[in-house]
Amino acid sequence: NAVYKIRIWKTRSQVQIHNCPIIIQKQNYSEAIEIFKETVDLNDESSEYCIHECYMVGLRVEKEENEAMKYLKISAYKGYTLSCSWYGQRSPEGDPNKLLYFKKAAEQHEINGEFLYGNMLINDTKSGTIETGIKHLKSAADRGY
Repeated sequence: NAVYKIRIWKTRSQVQIHNCPIIIQKQNYSEAIEIFKETVDLNDESSEYCIHECYMVGLRVEKEENEAMKYLKISAYKGYTLSCSWYGQRSPEGDPNKLLYFKKAAEQHEINGEFLYGNMLINDTKSGTIETGIKHLKSAADRGY
């Protein structure tokens, strides 16, 4: 099991949870999970990612990895790039969709997804070409990965 850390940025009036694009007003911080669940109804695919973050570390909810993965999968399925990268990383070896999620993230130039997709292509020539793998690795490296 990997150690999972979360960073929380606070200003005088706002709170932002690591990698979550939704910023919460400080007075509503204790209701973070409810706020994220409300934004799901607005069809914001990043909402499920934020809910995943809360369940992964137990932020205002019971820490529950299965529940976290459920929301991460929903967000990845909807195409949220960061979720695609993370879900691909966390899916079990041999999962036929692993490459697909890395590819989705790489095609949208998510740096971690590009690196993981490129690495997978280089190590498994049945999945793609070495040249394509090198292209994605170079792109990630050029941006500081």
